[in-house]
Amino acid sequence: MIKPNAVMHRNLSGGDPFAVITHPSVLRAVIDYAWIALRGDGTVTIADAPQFDADFGAWLALTKVCSLEDFYRSASGPHLRILDLRRLTAVWDEARGIYPSGGLVRSDGDPEGYAIVDLGSESLLAGLPHLDRLYGADYDSGFTRSHHSGDRHEYCISRTVLESDVLISVPKLKMHRKVGATLNIKGLVGINGDKNYLAHYRVGPPARGGDEYPDSVGGLRKVSRAARRRMSDSLLAPRKPVLEALFVALSKLRLAVRRVALVAGLLPGPGPSDSIDCGDWSGNDTAWRMAADLLRIALYAHSDGTLGRRPARRLFSVVDGVVAGEGEGPLSPSARREGIMFAGADIVAVDMAAAEYMGLPRGEVPLLRFFSAGGAPWSGYAGDDSVYIVSAGSSAPLPLGAAGRSPTPFRRATGWASVGASQQAGGKEREDPVHEQE
Repeated sequence: MIKPNAVMHRNLSGGDPFAVITHPSVLRAVIDYAWIALRGDGTVTIADAPQFDADFGAWLALTKVCSLEDFYRSASGPHLRILDLRRLTAVWDEARGIYPSGGLVRSDGDPEGYAIVDLGSESLLAGLPHLDRLYGADYDSGFTRSHHSGDRHEYCISRTVLESDVLISVPKLKMHRKVGATLNIKGLVGINGDKNYLAHYRVGPPARGGDEYPDSVGGLRKVSRAARRRMSDSLLAPRKPVLEALFVALSKLRLAVRRVALVAGLLPGPGPSDSIDCGDWSGNDTAWRMAADLLRIALYAHSDGTLGRRPARRLFSVVDGVVAGEGEGPLSPSARREGIMFAGADIVAVDMAAAEYMGLPRGEVPLLRFFSAGGAPWSGYAGDDSVYIVSAGSSAPLPLGAAGRSPTPFRRATGWASVGASQQAGGKEREDPVHEQE
């Protein structure tokens, strides 16, 4: 199975979509080598579970991946197929700012079905306080919390993934609002078919047991966000059109009150932290744990959902950095034409090297720091000192710390300004819809 980053069919900033998704020219080369390696027998599957409002047909049209399917069908050899692995899809209503109930569809895109994999006490979410505040990808937060409570930590995994002998990850080199950078490990959200199994953050600021936004967000804005949350939980989670209409009306009223308060001077102008919302910052201690859980599953889960003691498949990675993404990734990045790729059989090591290139210090990024500090012997990552990098034109392998970096460090997402001393967080008003996740 070859897993690209097919998260969305467009760049939400209006910029280059190939700063968001894997370029098909990179996929073509990977398919060619997989085809050669299979020696005429087997199946090559290109598959991903994009964000649940992504238009997969538009992604196919943009990338022209179907032309690859047509090309290989005309040749004798392994069968090539392209799959949308989502179990649920939704339609975003731009005018009303919600996912209406009428647009939520049970699609069951994986023909092999899905397995519920329970990591139990081995999950990195196990023992984390305030799991009653978890928020997933849909308005029904109760669903997410029901699958992550106590020693129960379940994920809905594509059986096409679990039945593969080799999983080749072909992610995009880009920044990410919730975990710092997308790359391989965070990109594994695409092996999970139902997005609401994925814990993205815990509601509220740290002082109240959450990691959705910093404590330093202004007091009145905290009140406004709490009201938004209560409205979402009570009016959108039930999935009833009449309640959705009420939510839209009350949302317009709430925003109108906020505008009046700003004009009247009752609400101060936005401070540096007020542009951080929905877990999109370096203080998010939830999303990276979910991503690491998915790596464990990708390594050890069998097709029936049980976990083995030995790896169930081989993993390989090819990171597409030909056109990379900086700033507000994963869905609204600015394009950077880097002309670089990373490849390796240890996807943790590949992520370390790619982050080093971007100028993202692994010691200050929770996901990378966890592996760098030796917290996951199950991953097979032997430590930073064991990583070496071979580059075109180099006379000898280079250690991780001496690897080449981009001449200009990648601009980080707003909520990650603390990682780079030269950057300061916004001062721009921002309040996202509560659903924005990938």
